[in-house]
Amino acid sequence: MTQSQQPPDSIKTVTDARGRILALKRPNVLAQYRLVDALGDSAANRVYLAMCVPVLYLSAIDEQPVSQLGAAIERTLAGEKP
Repeated sequence: MTQSQQPPDSIKTVTDARGRILALKRPNVLAQYRLVDALGDSAANRVYLAMCVPVLYLSAIDEQPVSQLGAAIERTLAGEKP
């Protein structure tokens, strides 16, 4: 089955340089609309939008759903150690 033929709910895993297991899942159209809504006026910048879309694919880090890791991700983005 080629990548374009894989079901949208199939999950692939990769290991990053820090040894974390990242679960990737193809986002549905609704998730993409939610991203555009969340970005607000910034979504009009196509380059910025294209840079943000890959975040939609991340569904879990080390088997923990991303939605439960929101605070940890925010700390990491702020430069704090997890």
